[in-house]
Amino acid sequence: DAQEHTPYSRYGLGFAFDNNTAQSAQMGGLGAAFQSGETVNYLNPASYGALQLTTFDAGFSGNFGKIKTQTLKAKQSSFSLNYLSLFFPIKKYWVTGVNLLPFTAKDYLISQTTSFDTANAVKFEYEGSGTLYNLSWGNGFKYKGLYLGFNVGYLFGKLNNNTLAYPINTAGAYDPDAYTTWTYTNTKVSSFIWNAGAQYNLPIKSKRDSNKIYNVTF
Repeated sequence: DAQEHTPYSRYGLGFAFDNNTAQSAQMGGLGAAFQSGETVNYLNPASYGALQLTTFDAGFSGNFGKIKTQTLKAKQSSFSLNYLSLFFPIKKYWVTGVNLLPFTAKDYLISQTTSFDTANAVKFEYEGSGTLYNLSWGNGFKYKGLYLGFNVGYLFGKLNNNTLAYPINTAGAYDPDAYTTWTYTNTKVSSFIWNAGAQYNLPIKSKRDSNKIYNVTF
């Protein structure tokens, strides 16, 4: 059986967060071309240059799902921080600020019973926990319709993978005459991460109404 985020967070660095804002998530996860004067878009730091006022942005995400095999099934659910940002304009052409973003997470508990002969079996319990965070400094610049930006972040946190193995008898109870094995792996992460982006905002006049102008960002 399994619970919490997902049993697949057992592998690698765990469950990866997409860090989409609420607005971009409602548009199918649009990130590269998304730009707003009121919302921070970490996925493309060039969009910072479009912010007009001091902006505090925060978001939380929820995950609901079901996992099943041919004989078992389980529900899973979780809530977590998705992004926390504070940005403010320095000049007409320069906006700067900070982001706190979860990067990956491990959060699972899995039980598995394996039979080695007709008399004995071993039960394995796999448990993992921990979160990696990205604390980044972002900057966005604009010149006419051109927007450029970058993020420089510090990646930090701990991840744990633990395995408990103990024998059980034919009745499914713990066998006190046998040995129990406990193994664990703790990973501490401390590293730098960065990303950069560019956008271009092209105004297009309406053919039907010369007073209407549409802005296309790409």
